[in-house]
Amino acid sequence: MSEDRVRTTAFEVGLQNSGLAVALAASLFEPAAALIPALFSVWHNVTGPALASYFTWRDDQRAGAASPTAD
Repeated sequence: MSEDRVRTTAFEVGLQNSGLAVALAASLFEPAAALIPALFSVWHNVTGPALASYFTWRDDQRAGAASPTAD
């Protein structure tokens, strides 16, 4: 797969799995068991945009390095 598709798949799978973990923990165990997956979901909402910003910055750096400069 292309790098764009790999990145998109990684974000989507991670977000779906954390939501599923909250739902399963809440329905199969005591409500307190859903706390860890819920915190993980919040972590995804913090680190996901940070990683996307990093990817954008890195791609911009690569594009700048690949294009010739006009002096």
